[in-house]
Amino acid sequence: MMTPKDDGMGLMVSAIKSREFGFGFQALSEDQLKVVNQFRRTKRPKYRDEKAATQTNGSADKKDLVYSPFLVIFDYGTSAEGYWNYNKMCLQLEDCIDVLDALFSIPTAEVDDDARVQHMPDVPHVDGLKRLYDHAFLFDHSCGHDRKQEDGLSTKDVRVSPTAKGRHMRNSTIEKKSGYLGEYEYDDTLKVGDVQKMVFGELNNCGNAETGPVFGNMPKYDLVNGTKQEKLNVKELAAALQEKGFNSKGRKPDLVKRCESAGIPTTRTVPNVEKTGWLGKAKGALQILYERGWINKEKLDQYSQKGKKDELGNYIKETSLDYLMEQLEDFANERTMLQMIGEDLGCIIDRTPKCTPEIAGEGVEYDWAMAKMYYRKQPLSSKGSKTAFEKLVKECMGKKVLSLERTRKFSRRARQYMTCYYMLEKNGESTTPLDIKKFKKKRKSHTDILKEDTGYISECLRQLGSS
Repeated sequence: MMTPKDDGMGLMVSAIKSREFGFGFQALSEDQLKVVNQFRRTKRPKYRDEKAATQTNGSADKKDLVYSPFLVIFDYGTSAEGYWNYNKMCLQLEDCIDVLDALFSIPTAEVDDDARVQHMPDVPHVDGLKRLYDHAFLFDHSCGHDRKQEDGLSTKDVRVSPTAKGRHMRNSTIEKKSGYLGEYEYDDTLKVGDVQKMVFGELNNCGNAETGPVFGNMPKYDLVNGTKQEKLNVKELAAALQEKGFNSKGRKPDLVKRCESAGIPTTRTVPNVEKTGWLGKAKGALQILYERGWINKEKLDQYSQKGKKDELGNYIKETSLDYLMEQLEDFANERTMLQMIGEDLGCIIDRTPKCTPEIAGEGVEYDWAMAKMYYRKQPLSSKGSKTAFEKLVKECMGKKVLSLERTRKFSRRARQYMTCYYMLEKNGESTTPLDIKKFKKKRKSHTDILKEDTGYISECLRQLGSS
Protein backbone atom coordinates (compact mmCIF):
# COMPACT_ATOMS: atom_id res chain seq x y z
CA MET A 1 0.00 0.00 0.00
CA MET A 2 1.32 3.48 -0.90
CA THR A 3 0.00 6.59 0.84
CA PRO A 4 1.05 10.25 0.28
CA LYS A 5 1.40 13.01 2.90
CA ASP A 6 -2.17 14.25 2.68
CA ASP A 7 -5.62 13.65 4.18
CA GLY A 8 -5.45 9.92 3.53
CA MET A 9 -5.51 9.38 -0.22
CA GLY A 10 -4.22 5.89 -0.98
CA LEU A 11 -4.21 3.22 -3.64
CA MET A 12 -4.19 -0.52 -3.12
CA VAL A 13 -2.51 -2.86 -5.59
CA SER A 14 -3.13 -6.54 -6.26
CA ALA A 15 -0.61 -8.04 -8.67
CA ILE A 16 0.27 -11.48 -10.00
CA LYS A 17 3.71 -12.13 -11.44
CA SER A 18 5.48 -14.97 -13.23
CA ARG A 19 8.93 -15.52 -14.69
CA GLU A 20 7.41 -15.84 -18.16
CA PHE A 21 5.40 -12.61 -18.23
CA GLY A 22 6.89 -10.55 -15.42
CA PHE A 23 5.13 -8.37 -12.85
CA GLY A 24 1.49 -7.82 -13.78
CA PHE A 25 1.83 -9.18 -17.36
CA GLN A 26 2.25 -5.58 -18.55
CA ALA A 27 3.21 -6.63 -22.07
CA LEU A 28 -0.42 -7.55 -22.78
CA SER A 29 -1.28 -5.73 -26.03
CA GLU A 30 -4.59 -4.33 -27.27
CA ASP A 31 -4.74 -7.00 -29.97
CA GLN A 32 -4.29 -9.70 -27.32
CA LEU A 33 -7.02 -8.12 -25.21
CA LYS A 34 -9.38 -8.37 -28.18
CA VAL A 35 -8.65 -12.10 -28.42
CA VAL A 36 -9.21 -12.49 -24.68
CA ASN A 37 -12.51 -10.60 -24.71
CA GLN A 38 -13.76 -12.65 -27.65
CA PHE A 39 -12.90 -15.81 -25.71
CA ARG A 40 -14.78 -14.51 -22.68
CA ARG A 41 -17.89 -13.59 -24.67
CA THR A 42 -18.13 -16.90 -26.52
CA LYS A 43 -16.47 -19.52 -24.30
CA ARG A 44 -16.81 -18.53 -20.64
CA PRO A 45 -19.22 -15.56 -20.42
CA LYS A 46 -20.08 -15.92 -16.71
CA TYR A 47 -17.93 -16.07 -13.58
CA ARG A 48 -17.81 -19.42 -11.82
CA ASP A 49 -18.62 -17.79 -8.47
CA GLU A 50 -21.74 -15.96 -9.53
CA LYS A 51 -22.46 -14.74 -6.01
CA ALA A 52 -19.07 -13.02 -5.70
CA ALA A 53 -19.46 -11.45 -9.15
CA THR A 54 -22.96 -10.20 -8.44
CA GLN A 55 -21.96 -8.67 -5.10
CA THR A 56 -18.98 -6.93 -6.72
CA ASN A 57 -20.16 -6.03 -10.23
CA GLY A 58 -23.92 -6.33 -9.94
CA SER A 59 -24.00 -9.25 -12.38
CA ALA A 60 -22.35 -12.61 -13.00
CA ASP A 61 -21.72 -11.65 -16.64
CA LYS A 62 -18.12 -10.90 -17.54
CA LYS A 63 -17.27 -7.46 -18.91
CA ASP A 64 -14.61 -6.78 -21.53
CA LEU A 65 -11.15 -6.30 -20.07
CA VAL A 66 -9.53 -2.93 -20.87
CA TYR A 67 -6.18 -3.62 -19.18
CA SER A 68 -4.14 -6.53 -17.85
CA PRO A 69 -6.01 -8.20 -14.97
CA PHE A 70 -2.66 -9.33 -13.56
CA LEU A 71 -2.24 -5.79 -12.15
CA VAL A 72 -5.22 -4.20 -10.39
CA ILE A 73 -4.90 -0.73 -8.83
CA PHE A 74 -7.92 0.64 -6.97
CA ASP A 75 -8.93 3.42 -4.62
CA TYR A 76 -9.59 1.79 -1.25
CA GLY A 77 -11.90 2.92 1.54
CA THR A 78 -15.54 2.77 2.54
CA SER A 79 -16.27 5.90 0.47
CA ALA A 80 -14.30 4.67 -2.56
CA GLU A 81 -14.00 1.19 -4.10
CA GLY A 82 -14.11 -0.66 -0.79
CA TYR A 83 -11.40 -3.01 0.43
CA TRP A 84 -9.70 -6.03 -1.03
CA ASN A 85 -11.56 -9.21 -0.19
CA TYR A 86 -12.29 -12.69 -1.44
CA ASN A 87 -14.82 -11.49 -4.00
CA LYS A 88 -12.33 -9.20 -5.74
CA MET A 89 -9.52 -11.76 -5.58
CA CYS A 90 -11.77 -14.48 -6.97
CA LEU A 91 -12.73 -12.36 -9.98
CA GLN A 92 -9.15 -11.27 -10.62
CA LEU A 93 -8.03 -14.91 -10.54
CA GLU A 94 -10.60 -15.95 -13.14
CA ASP A 95 -9.81 -12.93 -15.32
CA CYS A 96 -6.14 -13.98 -15.32
CA ILE A 97 -7.03 -17.59 -16.16
CA ASP A 98 -9.16 -16.32 -19.06
CA VAL A 99 -6.15 -14.45 -20.42
CA LEU A 100 -3.94 -17.54 -20.23
CA ASP A 101 -6.56 -19.84 -21.77
CA ALA A 102 -7.38 -17.40 -24.57
CA LEU A 103 -3.77 -16.75 -25.56
CA PHE A 104 -2.04 -20.01 -24.77
CA SER A 105 -4.32 -22.79 -25.94
CA ILE A 106 -4.85 -24.47 -29.29
CA PRO A 107 -7.66 -26.52 -30.85
CA THR A 108 -7.31 -30.21 -30.11
CA ALA A 109 -7.59 -31.00 -33.83
CA GLU A 110 -4.41 -29.02 -34.54
CA VAL A 111 -2.26 -31.17 -32.25
CA ASP A 112 -0.70 -33.67 -34.66
CA ASP A 113 1.20 -35.64 -32.02
CA ASP A 114 -1.04 -38.24 -30.35
CA ALA A 115 1.48 -38.83 -27.57
CA ARG A 116 1.66 -35.09 -26.83
CA VAL A 117 -2.08 -34.48 -26.82
CA GLN A 118 -2.56 -37.05 -24.05
CA HIS A 119 -0.42 -34.93 -21.72
CA MET A 120 -1.98 -31.58 -22.62
CA PRO A 121 -4.73 -30.52 -20.18
CA ASP A 122 -8.13 -29.57 -21.56
CA VAL A 123 -9.33 -26.00 -21.18
CA PRO A 124 -12.08 -26.37 -18.51
CA HIS A 125 -15.68 -25.67 -19.52
CA VAL A 126 -14.61 -25.17 -23.15
CA ASP A 127 -14.90 -27.87 -25.83
CA GLY A 128 -12.06 -28.68 -28.20
CA LEU A 129 -9.20 -26.67 -26.69
CA LYS A 130 -5.93 -27.85 -25.14
CA ARG A 131 -3.71 -25.82 -22.82
CA LEU A 132 -0.08 -25.22 -23.73
CA TYR A 133 0.80 -24.74 -20.04
CA ASP A 134 -0.25 -25.97 -16.65
CA HIS A 135 -1.35 -23.10 -14.41
CA ALA A 136 -0.35 -22.82 -10.74
CA PHE A 137 -1.08 -19.77 -8.57
CA LEU A 138 0.46 -19.03 -5.18
CA PHE A 139 -1.29 -16.65 -2.78
CA ASP A 140 -0.17 -15.19 0.52
CA HIS A 141 -2.22 -15.74 3.67
CA SER A 142 -5.04 -13.28 4.29
CA CYS A 143 -8.64 -13.47 5.43
CA GLY A 144 -9.75 -12.98 1.82
CA HIS A 145 -7.45 -15.56 0.30
CA ASP A 146 -8.11 -18.13 3.06
CA ARG A 147 -11.88 -17.79 3.06
CA LYS A 148 -13.59 -21.14 3.60
CA GLN A 149 -16.68 -22.47 1.87
CA GLU A 150 -19.91 -21.45 3.57
CA ASP A 151 -20.33 -24.96 4.98
CA GLY A 152 -16.62 -25.84 4.96
CA LEU A 153 -14.83 -27.48 7.86
CA SER A 154 -13.08 -24.90 10.02
CA THR A 155 -11.58 -25.21 13.50
CA LYS A 156 -11.92 -21.46 14.08
CA ASP A 157 -15.70 -21.56 14.00
CA VAL A 158 -16.27 -24.43 16.44
CA ARG A 159 -17.49 -23.61 19.97
CA VAL A 160 -16.96 -25.88 22.97
CA SER A 161 -20.65 -26.80 23.24
CA PRO A 162 -23.63 -26.69 20.87
CA THR A 163 -24.89 -23.15 20.32
CA ALA A 164 -27.26 -21.27 18.07
CA LYS A 165 -24.35 -19.10 16.88
CA GLY A 166 -22.22 -22.06 15.86
CA ARG A 167 -21.39 -22.38 12.16
CA HIS A 168 -23.18 -25.19 10.34
CA MET A 169 -20.55 -27.29 8.59
CA ARG A 170 -20.86 -30.08 6.06
CA ASN A 171 -20.77 -33.75 6.99
CA SER A 172 -17.38 -35.48 6.81
CA THR A 173 -16.43 -39.07 6.00
CA ILE A 174 -13.88 -40.80 8.22
CA GLU A 175 -11.46 -41.86 5.48
CA LYS A 176 -8.83 -43.53 7.68
CA LYS A 177 -7.81 -43.93 11.30
CA SER A 178 -4.65 -41.80 11.28
CA GLY A 179 -5.49 -38.11 11.38
CA TYR A 180 -9.21 -38.77 11.86
CA LEU A 181 -9.70 -41.03 14.90
CA GLY A 182 -8.17 -40.86 18.36
CA GLU A 183 -7.08 -43.56 20.79
CA TYR A 184 -10.32 -43.89 22.78
CA GLU A 185 -12.94 -46.33 21.53
CA TYR A 186 -16.47 -46.51 22.91
CA ASP A 187 -19.68 -48.09 21.65
CA ASP A 188 -20.82 -44.79 20.13
CA THR A 189 -17.53 -43.59 18.61
CA LEU A 190 -17.02 -43.50 14.84
CA LYS A 191 -15.16 -46.01 12.69
CA VAL A 192 -13.40 -45.77 9.34
CA GLY A 193 -16.01 -45.32 6.60
CA ASP A 194 -18.60 -43.69 8.87
CA VAL A 195 -19.99 -40.24 8.11
CA GLN A 196 -19.92 -37.70 10.92
CA LYS A 197 -22.73 -35.16 11.04
CA MET A 198 -21.67 -31.71 12.21
CA VAL A 199 -25.20 -30.58 13.08
CA PHE A 200 -27.58 -32.26 15.52
CA GLY A 201 -30.61 -33.68 13.73
CA GLU A 202 -33.35 -36.17 14.47
CA LEU A 203 -30.97 -39.02 13.55
CA ASN A 204 -27.40 -39.54 14.76
CA ASN A 205 -24.29 -40.63 12.79
CA CYS A 206 -25.46 -44.28 12.77
CA GLY A 207 -29.00 -43.50 11.61
CA ASN A 208 -30.56 -44.08 15.00
CA ALA A 209 -32.62 -41.59 17.00
CA GLU A 210 -30.40 -38.73 18.19
CA THR A 211 -30.28 -38.23 21.94
CA GLY A 212 -28.26 -35.02 21.99
CA PRO A 213 -24.80 -34.14 23.31
CA VAL A 214 -22.98 -36.86 25.21
CA PHE A 215 -21.94 -34.31 27.85
CA GLY A 216 -24.05 -31.68 29.50
CA ASN A 217 -27.75 -31.39 30.16
CA MET A 218 -29.45 -29.77 27.18
CA PRO A 219 -33.10 -30.04 26.19
CA LYS A 220 -33.99 -31.13 22.70
CA TYR A 221 -35.87 -27.93 21.88
CA ASP A 222 -35.21 -24.30 22.79
CA LEU A 223 -37.05 -23.18 25.92
CA VAL A 224 -38.65 -19.89 24.86
CA ASN A 225 -40.21 -17.22 27.05
CA GLY A 226 -41.76 -14.50 24.91
CA THR A 227 -39.72 -12.26 22.60
CA LYS A 228 -36.96 -9.65 22.79
CA GLN A 229 -35.38 -6.97 20.62
CA GLU A 230 -32.06 -7.78 18.90
CA LYS A 231 -29.85 -5.16 17.26
CA LEU A 232 -29.08 -5.51 13.55
CA ASN A 233 -25.44 -6.04 12.62
CA VAL A 234 -23.46 -3.94 10.13
CA LYS A 235 -24.31 -6.08 7.09
CA GLU A 236 -28.01 -6.03 7.93
CA LEU A 237 -28.02 -2.25 8.47
CA ALA A 238 -26.20 -1.71 5.17
CA ALA A 239 -28.64 -3.99 3.33
CA ALA A 240 -31.64 -2.13 4.79
CA LEU A 241 -30.21 1.23 3.71
CA GLN A 242 -29.33 -0.04 0.25
CA GLU A 243 -32.83 -1.42 -0.23
CA LYS A 244 -34.27 2.04 0.44
CA GLY A 245 -31.77 3.74 -1.86
CA PHE A 246 -29.60 5.33 0.85
CA ASN A 247 -25.82 5.36 1.25
CA SER A 248 -24.90 2.01 2.81
CA LYS A 249 -21.20 2.64 3.43
CA GLY A 250 -19.62 3.58 6.74
CA ARG A 251 -19.17 2.36 10.30
CA LYS A 252 -21.95 0.95 12.43
CA PRO A 253 -22.67 4.16 14.43
CA ASP A 254 -23.03 6.07 11.14
CA LEU A 255 -25.32 3.41 9.68
CA VAL A 256 -27.50 3.42 12.80
CA LYS A 257 -27.91 7.21 12.67
CA ARG A 258 -28.72 7.04 8.97
CA CYS A 259 -31.33 4.35 9.55
CA GLU A 260 -32.92 6.28 12.39
CA SER A 261 -33.10 9.44 10.25
CA ALA A 262 -34.73 7.49 7.44
CA GLY A 263 -37.17 5.71 9.73
CA ILE A 264 -35.59 2.31 9.13
CA PRO A 265 -35.73 -0.09 12.13
CA THR A 266 -32.35 -0.90 13.67
CA THR A 267 -33.61 -3.86 15.71
CA ARG A 268 -35.74 -6.93 15.09
CA THR A 269 -38.00 -9.07 17.25
CA VAL A 270 -36.64 -12.53 18.07
CA PRO A 271 -37.65 -15.32 20.45
CA ASN A 272 -36.33 -14.92 23.98
CA VAL A 273 -34.53 -18.25 24.44
CA GLU A 274 -33.92 -19.00 28.10
CA LYS A 275 -32.26 -22.34 27.48
CA THR A 276 -30.85 -23.54 24.16
CA GLY A 277 -31.94 -26.91 22.80
CA TRP A 278 -29.61 -29.12 20.75
CA LEU A 279 -31.86 -29.91 17.76
CA GLY A 280 -30.63 -28.10 14.65
CA LYS A 281 -27.58 -26.69 16.44
CA ALA A 282 -23.96 -27.06 15.33
CA LYS A 283 -22.03 -29.60 17.36
CA GLY A 284 -19.37 -28.30 19.71
CA ALA A 285 -15.69 -29.28 19.72
CA LEU A 286 -16.22 -31.59 22.70
CA GLN A 287 -18.90 -33.58 20.87
CA ILE A 288 -17.00 -33.75 17.56
CA LEU A 289 -13.83 -34.96 19.26
CA TYR A 290 -15.65 -37.46 21.47
CA GLU A 291 -17.37 -39.04 18.49
CA ARG A 292 -13.94 -39.48 16.89
CA GLY A 293 -12.33 -40.99 19.98
CA TRP A 294 -10.10 -38.08 20.99
CA ILE A 295 -11.79 -37.54 24.37
CA ASN A 296 -11.29 -39.67 27.47
CA LYS A 297 -14.75 -39.58 29.01
CA GLU A 298 -13.35 -40.77 32.34
CA LYS A 299 -11.40 -37.50 32.65
CA LEU A 300 -13.84 -35.10 31.09
CA ASP A 301 -13.07 -32.25 33.48
CA GLN A 302 -9.52 -31.89 32.15
CA TYR A 303 -10.64 -30.59 28.75
CA SER A 304 -11.24 -26.93 27.92
CA GLN A 305 -10.86 -24.54 24.99
CA LYS A 306 -7.16 -23.82 25.62
CA GLY A 307 -6.48 -26.73 27.98
CA LYS A 308 -5.32 -27.14 31.56
CA LYS A 309 -2.07 -25.63 32.81
CA ASP A 310 0.80 -27.54 34.36
CA GLU A 311 2.74 -26.49 37.46
CA LEU A 312 4.80 -24.01 35.42
CA GLY A 313 1.73 -22.35 33.96
CA ASN A 314 2.12 -23.89 30.50
CA TYR A 315 -0.90 -25.27 28.67
CA ILE A 316 -1.04 -29.06 28.35
CA LYS A 317 -1.83 -29.43 24.65
CA GLU A 318 -3.46 -32.85 25.00
CA THR A 319 -6.20 -31.22 27.11
CA SER A 320 -6.80 -28.35 24.68
CA LEU A 321 -9.85 -28.70 22.46
CA ASP A 322 -8.32 -26.17 20.05
CA TYR A 323 -5.16 -28.25 19.73
CA LEU A 324 -7.04 -31.53 19.29
CA MET A 325 -9.28 -30.03 16.61
CA GLU A 326 -6.18 -28.89 14.72
CA GLN A 327 -5.03 -32.53 14.53
CA LEU A 328 -8.06 -33.52 12.45
CA GLU A 329 -6.82 -34.05 8.91
CA ASP A 330 -10.07 -33.28 7.13
CA PHE A 331 -10.32 -29.92 8.91
CA ALA A 332 -6.67 -29.07 8.22
CA ASN A 333 -6.92 -29.96 4.53
CA GLU A 334 -10.26 -28.31 3.85
CA ARG A 335 -10.01 -26.39 0.59
CA THR A 336 -10.54 -22.65 0.52
CA MET A 337 -13.00 -20.91 -1.79
CA LEU A 338 -10.13 -19.78 -4.03
CA GLN A 339 -8.87 -23.35 -4.27
CA MET A 340 -12.36 -24.55 -5.20
CA ILE A 341 -12.69 -21.97 -7.97
CA GLY A 342 -9.13 -22.51 -9.20
CA GLU A 343 -9.49 -26.28 -9.31
CA ASP A 344 -12.82 -25.92 -11.11
CA LEU A 345 -10.87 -23.98 -13.74
CA GLY A 346 -8.15 -26.61 -13.91
CA CYS A 347 -5.49 -24.75 -11.89
CA ILE A 348 -3.34 -25.53 -8.88
CA ILE A 349 -3.99 -23.07 -6.05
CA ASP A 350 -1.65 -23.00 -3.07
CA ARG A 351 -0.43 -20.57 -0.40
CA THR A 352 3.07 -19.37 0.30
CA PRO A 353 4.70 -20.11 3.69
CA LYS A 354 3.91 -17.67 6.46
CA CYS A 355 6.52 -15.18 7.71
CA THR A 356 9.08 -15.99 4.99
CA PRO A 357 8.63 -13.26 2.33
CA GLU A 358 12.05 -14.00 0.81
CA ILE A 359 10.68 -17.23 -0.69
CA ALA A 360 7.11 -16.06 -1.44
CA GLY A 361 5.91 -16.94 -4.92
CA GLU A 362 8.32 -15.88 -7.65
CA GLY A 363 10.07 -13.31 -5.49
CA VAL A 364 7.06 -10.97 -5.55
CA GLU A 365 8.03 -9.39 -2.22
CA TYR A 366 11.18 -8.06 -3.88
CA ASP A 367 9.00 -6.40 -6.53
CA TRP A 368 6.96 -4.74 -3.79
CA ALA A 369 10.12 -3.65 -1.98
CA MET A 370 11.60 -2.22 -5.18
CA ALA A 371 8.41 -0.28 -5.93
CA LYS A 372 8.23 1.10 -2.38
CA MET A 373 11.86 2.19 -2.33
CA TYR A 374 11.49 3.88 -5.72
CA TYR A 375 8.40 5.69 -4.44
CA ARG A 376 10.18 6.91 -1.30
CA LYS A 377 13.09 8.26 -3.35
CA GLN A 378 10.83 10.55 -5.39
CA PRO A 379 10.40 14.25 -4.40
CA LEU A 380 7.31 15.37 -2.48
CA SER A 381 6.28 17.49 -5.47
CA SER A 382 5.44 14.25 -7.33
CA LYS A 383 3.03 13.19 -4.56
CA GLY A 384 1.28 16.45 -3.70
CA SER A 385 -1.97 15.98 -5.60
CA LYS A 386 -4.23 13.03 -6.21
CA THR A 387 -3.46 13.02 -9.93
CA ALA A 388 0.30 13.19 -9.34
CA PHE A 389 0.10 10.50 -6.67
CA GLU A 390 -1.83 8.11 -8.93
CA LYS A 391 0.63 8.73 -11.76
CA LEU A 392 3.61 8.00 -9.50
CA VAL A 393 2.07 4.76 -8.15
CA LYS A 394 1.49 3.53 -11.71
CA GLU A 395 5.08 4.46 -12.53
CA CYS A 396 6.33 2.45 -9.54
CA MET A 397 4.40 -0.57 -10.81
CA GLY A 398 5.34 0.03 -14.45
CA LYS A 399 7.87 -1.59 -16.77
CA LYS A 400 10.46 1.09 -16.10
CA VAL A 401 10.86 0.12 -12.45
CA LEU A 402 9.70 -3.51 -12.54
CA SER A 403 11.02 -4.62 -15.89
CA LEU A 404 10.82 -8.24 -17.05
CA GLU A 405 14.58 -8.65 -16.58
CA ARG A 406 14.49 -7.23 -13.05
CA THR A 407 11.53 -9.32 -11.89
CA ARG A 408 13.30 -12.42 -13.19
CA LYS A 409 16.31 -11.50 -11.06
CA PHE A 410 13.98 -11.31 -8.06
CA SER A 411 12.59 -14.74 -8.94
CA ARG A 412 16.11 -16.13 -9.10
CA ARG A 413 16.98 -14.64 -5.72
CA ALA A 414 13.85 -16.15 -4.17
CA ARG A 415 14.78 -19.56 -5.58
CA GLN A 416 18.24 -19.24 -4.04
CA TYR A 417 16.62 -18.80 -0.64
CA MET A 418 14.33 -21.74 -1.33
CA THR A 419 17.41 -23.87 -1.98
CA CYS A 420 18.96 -22.66 1.27
CA TYR A 421 15.92 -23.56 3.34
CA TYR A 422 15.62 -26.91 1.61
CA MET A 423 19.24 -27.81 2.39
CA LEU A 424 18.92 -26.59 5.97
CA GLU A 425 15.90 -28.81 6.41
CA LYS A 426 17.64 -31.74 4.77
CA ASN A 427 21.23 -31.53 6.03
CA GLY A 428 21.36 -28.68 8.49
CA GLU A 429 23.67 -26.63 6.28
CA SER A 430 23.49 -24.28 3.29
CA THR A 431 25.10 -25.01 -0.06
CA THR A 432 24.78 -21.51 -1.56
CA PRO A 433 27.01 -18.48 -0.99
CA LEU A 434 24.17 -16.46 0.49
CA ASP A 435 24.54 -15.64 4.16
CA ILE A 436 21.26 -16.74 5.70
CA LYS A 437 22.27 -16.69 9.35
CA LYS A 438 19.91 -13.80 9.92
CA PHE A 439 16.99 -15.89 8.65
CA LYS A 440 15.77 -18.25 11.34
CA LYS A 441 14.16 -21.53 10.44
CA LYS A 442 11.21 -20.76 12.68
CA ARG A 443 10.04 -17.16 12.60
CA LYS A 444 7.77 -15.72 15.25
CA SER A 445 6.86 -12.46 13.51
CA HIS A 446 6.24 -11.10 10.04
CA THR A 447 9.34 -9.88 8.23
CA ASP A 448 9.75 -7.11 5.68
CA ILE A 449 11.91 -7.65 2.59
CA LEU A 450 12.65 -3.93 2.38
CA LYS A 451 14.20 -4.10 5.86
CA GLU A 452 15.79 -7.54 5.57
CA ASP A 453 17.36 -7.04 2.12
CA THR A 454 17.77 -3.26 1.89
CA GLY A 455 21.23 -3.48 0.34
CA TYR A 456 20.11 -5.69 -2.53
CA ILE A 457 17.06 -3.55 -3.32
CA SER A 458 19.17 -0.35 -3.09
CA GLU A 459 21.64 -1.79 -5.61
CA CYS A 460 18.77 -2.62 -7.98
CA LEU A 461 17.49 0.93 -7.63
CA ARG A 462 20.99 2.32 -8.25
CA GLN A 463 21.22 0.29 -11.46
CA LEU A 464 17.84 1.68 -12.51
CA GLY A 465 19.10 5.24 -12.02
CA SER A 466 22.25 4.64 -14.03
CA SER A 467 20.50 2.93 -16.91
